[in-house]
Amino acid sequence: FISRSIMHVEQSATIYPTRTFRLQTEIKKLTTEHNFLVSSSTDKKLRIWSIESETGNLSLQKTLKGHRSGIATDWKFVHHIMFSSSDKDNNLRSYDLSNFTRTLKYCGHLAPITKISPDAENSVIYSGSYDYTTKGFDIRSGQVVATMRHSNVVTDVENRGNLVITSSVDTTVKFWDKRSLQDPVKILTAHGAPVFGLRLIEKLLVSYAGDGSIVVLKAKNGEIKSNFRVEFPLQNVSISKKMIYAQGTDLVQCINMKGKEIAYLHGHTGEITDNSYYGHYLFTTSCDRTVRLWTVKKNQELSLLRGHSGAVNTLGLNGSYLYTGGDDGLICQWVNEMCNTEQDTGWV
Repeated sequence: FISRSIMHVEQSATIYPTRTFRLQTEIKKLTTEHNFLVSSSTDKKLRIWSIESETGNLSLQKTLKGHRSGIATDWKFVHHIMFSSSDKDNNLRSYDLSNFTRTLKYCGHLAPITKISPDAENSVIYSGSYDYTTKGFDIRSGQVVATMRHSNVVTDVENRGNLVITSSVDTTVKFWDKRSLQDPVKILTAHGAPVFGLRLIEKLLVSYAGDGSIVVLKAKNGEIKSNFRVEFPLQNVSISKKMIYAQGTDLVQCINMKGKEIAYLHGHTGEITDNSYYGHYLFTTSCDRTVRLWTVKKNQELSLLRGHSGAVNTLGLNGSYLYTGGDDGLICQWVNEMCNTEQDTGWV
């Protein structure tokens, strides 16, 4: 047990990108899926890149007009179909990645969409919105098949088995049975502030709020397993099977699922913009123009990644290649030459 320990290595290795890809626009988000990388930027366009399997090299396949009213902020995949939403658009859009064409527009919300969650098995995609509702759309027809309500903005949506789970600024997390979505089957009221998000991993659900409160629940029925609080406002949370990584302004606190504090990861000199857990490692991106790689087992800074000339906003991983995007218009590719995915000792 380490209480409030600053865990970082002063002389961590400095790594520079293997390749860079420059755009004339700020990159706000990127994700990797199969052999594709998708990026969104301030020019309101979505770019689809193919990833060469042996070298990790990116090749721009298509630039999509995306959402007319804003930057794409969330997207999910169902087979070869990509669904996207925007921070200023009331509609969902879908794209066929087999031919890079836009297919359907899903209309029904009265305000911009915050999060989306596809249910491939039942051919439904769920979306939360600033209009205080979560809607279910039939993937094939685009028609609204369900509407679930909160008393304030819906901040996140997940679905698992027979449940749809929603969080809201109204401080609650609601559980809805997919077979009858008129009324929630359970309402969690353990948070005392707006609930920012939900994280699912295997049988567990983690919800977190702006006041630093974190609740760990059983995903199948909403039963609370632990309930605790960090001492700073939460910006973001990522989770592994045994650990919660609570992101503050310039640090990440590591906590186990029972709420036991393990360590602080601190080293950035600017605001942390993103953090993601992969295998035995945690990555953090920052406005200080760097990316940092931390070892989870030792809770130490392993590497400092330099290559951006502006804030680093986002990251994604594909095999042994890491990709980061920033305000400088760069997508940087980084290689872990020691990655051994067969033994699961590398980045994945």
